Amino acid sequence: MKRVQDKRYAASIKPLAVLTLSLILTLIMCLPAFAAVSKAQAMKTAKKMVPASCRCTEAEHEKDDREWEFEYLSKDRKTKYEVHVDDTTGKVTELEMEKVNKGCACSYRISAAKANKAVLKIMKGAKITGTRKKRSGCRCTYRISFKSKWYTGYAVVNARTGKVIRWEKHY
Repeated sequence: MKRVQDKRYAASIKPLAVLTLSLILTLIMCLPAFAAVSKAQAMKTAKKMVPASCRCTEAEHEKDDREWEFEYLSKDRKTKYEVHVDDTTGKVTELEMEKVNKGCACSYRISAAKANKAVLKIMKGAKITGTRKKRSGCRCTYRISFKSKWYTGYAVVNARTGKVIRWEKHY
């Protein structure tokens, strides 16, 4: 009789043990991964990859990619470096260098009146309703709105050359 009870007990414990083990494994897989490398350690590794005169301008932890991302700017502000450090191994996974073109000066060489005339040459019979200066990086433009009896629209004029870069009409 004791032998029958032992078999029943063993048979009831086995599924419980399997269930417990699968639950524990599921919980371990669902836990978020924590960075094994601290920010200071990753920054020290990243700093070795760029010239000594550079300074860190941005640091962030990409949890999805499991890496630290650092952005460095050179002393003369003409070169930008981006360094990616793996947060589990502490090794550099990616290094990018980009020349920053901040030295270009955006200048308005032509007046707004000349830009308006350039648009009116293309859009015969239209009247100018507004002129705005627009600066995007090193590119200076005028955005000129116009309307006529049949349509409204706008044109973009290069502020250095006076040429119409783009226009759009709405009927």
